[in-house]
Amino acid sequence: MIDKDFLRKQIQRILEQSDPATTQSGDESGSDQRRGPTTDKIGPGRYSKKLQQTKGLADENPGELMKKLSIGSPRGVTPSEIVINVLKDAITKTDEMGAAYSPPSPETDAFGRKGGFIQTRGDISIRDAVIFLRLTVRGARNAGVLKFDDKVFVEKYKGGLLAYTGKKAYTWNDKAP
Repeated sequence: MIDKDFLRKQIQRILEQSDPATTQSGDESGSDQRRGPTTDKIGPGRYSKKLQQTKGLADENPGELMKKLSIGSPRGVTPSEIVINVLKDAITKTDEMGAAYSPPSPETDAFGRKGGFIQTRGDISIRDAVIFLRLTVRGARNAGVLKFDDKVFVEKYKGGLLAYTGKKAYTWNDKAP
């Protein structure tokens, strides 16, 4: 027969291991790993016809896409400034983009990284809004407008979108990107 005290100790040990309040990750308690709101992923699915056309331009004729979006020579010193200015040009110089997005406003995460917060307007879904701006960035990269090594991320953030540069996706307000 199994001793009741032995069972209690085993159950208690198992419960303590699975309790997130007593579990520590890495070399720190986890309190400094994330601060403030973070970005989210968009759901899977097919591109709409309009997004498929934009994807084709971004991949096969990025210069034409830049011309349609009125994106010229990049302005800015840092990669983040350049990305924000490219998106600002597309949004403010194109009626269709201006109807779908507000111009980017500067945003800084808890660890000093800079990005641009973009609010959607009209009836565009967040998913389509994120995809369209990602395709815009892809077209700018393929057209040679974005000439830096950092990756550019466009992600859901606080009911809108966030564009920022870095090495890894979904690291906004995350200590270890």
